[in-house]
Amino acid sequence: MEPIERLLARQNYLDIADVAKFAEEEADFAEQGDFCAKNDIDRILLVPVKNGFGEIQAYLLLTNVYDKGEINPVSLLQHLAPVFSKKLRDAALRIK
Repeated sequence: MEPIERLLARQNYLDIADVAKFAEEEADFAEQGDFCAKNDIDRILLVPVKNGFGEIQAYLLLTNVYDKGEINPVSLLQHLAPVFSKKLRDAALRIK
Protein backbone atom coordinates (compact mmCIF):
# COMPACT_ATOMS: atom_id res chain seq x y z
CA MET A 1 0.00 0.00 0.00
CA GLU A 2 2.85 2.35 -0.66
CA PRO A 3 0.85 4.99 -2.58
CA ILE A 4 -1.71 5.14 0.21
CA GLU A 5 0.93 5.49 2.90
CA ARG A 6 2.67 8.18 0.87
CA LEU A 7 -0.55 10.17 0.47
CA LEU A 8 -1.48 9.76 4.13
CA ALA A 9 1.87 11.27 5.10
CA ARG A 10 0.58 14.56 3.65
CA GLN A 11 -3.01 14.48 4.94
CA ASN A 12 -4.95 12.72 7.71
CA TYR A 13 -7.40 10.90 5.43
CA LEU A 14 -7.56 9.64 1.88
CA ASP A 15 -10.51 10.12 -0.43
CA ILE A 16 -10.09 8.28 -3.73
CA ALA A 17 -13.04 9.52 -5.78
CA ASP A 18 -12.16 7.40 -8.83
CA VAL A 19 -10.42 4.14 -7.92
CA ALA A 20 -9.86 3.10 -11.57
CA LYS A 21 -8.12 6.39 -12.39
CA PHE A 22 -6.07 6.22 -9.18
CA ALA A 23 -4.95 2.67 -10.09
CA GLU A 24 -3.88 3.89 -13.55
CA GLU A 25 -1.82 6.74 -12.05
CA GLU A 26 -0.30 4.68 -9.22
CA ALA A 27 1.30 1.51 -10.56
CA ASP A 28 1.79 0.21 -7.00
CA PHE A 29 -2.01 0.22 -6.60
CA ALA A 30 -2.76 -1.86 -9.71
CA GLU A 31 -3.52 -5.09 -7.81
CA GLN A 32 -5.83 -3.29 -5.36
CA GLY A 33 -7.41 -1.49 -8.32
CA ASP A 34 -8.19 -4.84 -9.97
CA PHE A 35 -9.76 -6.08 -6.73
CA CYS A 36 -11.89 -2.94 -6.51
CA ALA A 37 -13.01 -3.24 -10.14
CA LYS A 38 -14.04 -6.88 -9.65
CA ASN A 39 -16.07 -5.89 -6.57
CA ASP A 40 -17.70 -2.75 -8.05
CA ILE A 41 -15.82 -0.40 -5.73
CA ASP A 42 -15.63 2.99 -7.39
CA ARG A 43 -14.69 5.21 -4.45
CA ILE A 44 -12.68 4.71 -1.24
CA LEU A 45 -12.59 6.84 1.87
CA LEU A 46 -9.82 5.78 4.26
CA VAL A 47 -8.92 7.13 7.71
CA PRO A 48 -5.95 5.73 9.65
CA VAL A 49 -6.35 4.54 13.22
CA LYS A 50 -3.24 5.53 15.16
CA ASN A 51 -1.93 4.33 18.49
CA GLY A 52 -0.67 6.60 21.27
CA PHE A 53 2.69 6.91 19.50
CA GLY A 54 1.10 8.16 16.28
CA GLU A 55 1.77 4.89 14.45
CA ILE A 56 -0.89 3.55 12.11
CA GLN A 57 -2.33 0.36 13.57
CA ALA A 58 -5.43 -0.05 11.38
CA TYR A 59 -7.62 1.75 8.87
CA LEU A 60 -11.30 2.63 8.85
CA LEU A 61 -12.56 2.28 5.31
CA LEU A 62 -15.77 3.16 3.51
CA THR A 63 -16.35 2.19 -0.09
CA ASN A 64 -18.70 3.83 -2.58
CA VAL A 65 -19.56 6.53 -0.05
CA TYR A 66 -21.10 9.74 -1.27
CA ASP A 67 -21.53 12.79 0.92
CA LYS A 68 -25.15 13.85 0.77
CA GLY A 69 -24.63 16.64 3.31
CA GLU A 70 -26.47 15.01 6.22
CA ILE A 71 -23.41 13.33 7.72
CA ASN A 72 -19.84 14.18 6.80
CA PRO A 73 -18.24 10.74 6.28
CA VAL A 74 -14.68 12.04 6.79
CA SER A 75 -15.60 13.64 10.11
CA LEU A 76 -17.51 10.53 11.17
CA LEU A 77 -14.52 8.24 10.55
CA GLN A 78 -12.12 10.69 12.18
CA HIS A 79 -14.27 10.71 15.33
CA LEU A 80 -14.51 6.91 15.33
CA ALA A 81 -10.75 6.34 14.84
CA PRO A 82 -9.70 7.13 18.48
CA VAL A 83 -12.54 4.99 19.84
CA PHE A 84 -11.48 2.12 17.61
CA SER A 85 -7.84 2.59 18.66
CA LYS A 86 -8.82 2.29 22.33
CA LYS A 87 -10.80 -0.87 21.60
CA LEU A 88 -7.75 -2.37 19.86
CA ARG A 89 -5.52 -1.39 22.78
CA ASP A 90 -7.96 -2.89 25.32
CA ALA A 91 -8.21 -6.10 23.31
CA ALA A 92 -4.42 -6.40 23.11
CA LEU A 93 -4.15 -5.98 26.89
CA ARG A 94 -6.78 -8.69 27.48
CA ILE A 95 -4.94 -11.07 25.16
CA LYS A 96 -1.67 -10.56 27.06
